[in-house]
Amino acid sequence: MLVLLILCLWISSAWSVTPPTDMLGNLPNYNPVTGEMEDLDFRVAIEPGKVDCFYQDAAKDHNLDVSYQVVEISRRFLWMYSPNAASDLVIDFFMKDPQGRTIAEERDRQEGNHVVTVQQGVYTICFDNRRSSATKLVNVEVYLYSQEDDDRWGNIQSMITFPAEAQALDTIESIKASINKVRDDLIRVVHNQDEKRAIERRDRVLVDNNLKYINRFSLLSTFLMIAVGFGQIMIIRSLFDEKSRLRKLFKFF
Repeated sequence: MLVLLILCLWISSAWSVTPPTDMLGNLPNYNPVTGEMEDLDFRVAIEPGKVDCFYQDAAKDHNLDVSYQVVEISRRFLWMYSPNAASDLVIDFFMKDPQGRTIAEERDRQEGNHVVTVQQGVYTICFDNRRSSATKLVNVEVYLYSQEDDDRWGNIQSMITFPAEAQALDTIESIKASINKVRDDLIRVVHNQDEKRAIERRDRVLVDNNLKYINRFSLLSTFLMIAVGFGQIMIIRSLFDEKSRLRKLFKFF
């Protein structure tokens, strides 16, 4: 019974989650002017043997865009070896809908991007590091946006008064379409820049770690060569010294 209790406690401690939010408007990345969610960009350290989950409220017919990149591992192992991007800087990822169904899942990935059309409810975004012995630093980007004009413009449209001539000529709709296209392009540019920035950080960390590893290995090799050379000198000198203990020891061989 004691073993089962310890096992249950260990399994429950392997899951670390952020508390779910109740209302869309209470989220920290909610924009009250446009009525949409703004970009949420953060870094989180996923400890070995654990699963970290984050919750995102979503409105119906919105798009949920989730991107992540593994940028660094814990430094406690770096003195032993240099991390490899293909095997060390990877993590498992999965995302669930409000009903608990898995809608996206990846294993051993350095980076990933998922865009899904969501329904009303709380979506779960999880990073699984149970198969690793090192802490992973993961860069996460979450963006929730709507394709509907009423949602995209929010309260901005009520703040602007258009003349009757512009409304009759459908100029407003053409302007809104152009602005929506520019907005989508800017969103895409920002996401690409964030991804490139995270990848650049990961590459820079790899280069720095490789340099430190090479320096440590070079210092160790130099110390070993000096020690071996000094030992060889002492052995050769002992062969010509009648009173040397090493010479007497060699006579037994």
